Amino acid sequence: MPQVYSEPLCRRHYASWIGDAMVMRVGLFLIAIAVSLVVAFATGGFWIKLKPTVAQPTVHYTYDALLLFEGNQAGEERIWSTSQTVNTQFANKYIAASVQSGEEDYNFDG
Repeated sequence: MPQVYSEPLCRRHYASWIGDAMVMRVGLFLIAIAVSLVVAFATGGFWIKLKPTVAQPTVHYTYDALLLFEGNQAGEERIWSTSQTVNTQFANKYIAASVQSGEEDYNFDG
C-alpha cells in the first residue's frame, strides 16, 4: 500500500521556572563561582601583589679589542687587535699600537 500523506510527530514538554532542574542549575552555578573564588584566594593569585625586584647582571670586561683605522684612500685600512689570531690573519694590514685599558666600576655595585 503506498503512503499518501504523513505528518511528523512533535511533542513539547513545558515546566515551570521554579522547578528541580532550575534549582539544580542555579545551585551548580553558585558552587562553580564559589569554588573558583576559593581556589584563586587559596593559591595567592586572586589579588596579585606587585613585588618589584632589581636584578644587576654580572658583567666583566674581557680586555678584547679590535681597532680599525681607515685611511684617506680605499685599501689604506690598518688593523690592531688584542687577539693574536686576528693579527696574524691580517698581517699585511697590522699596525703596532700601545694601548692601556682597565676595568672600573663607577657605581660600585660589583
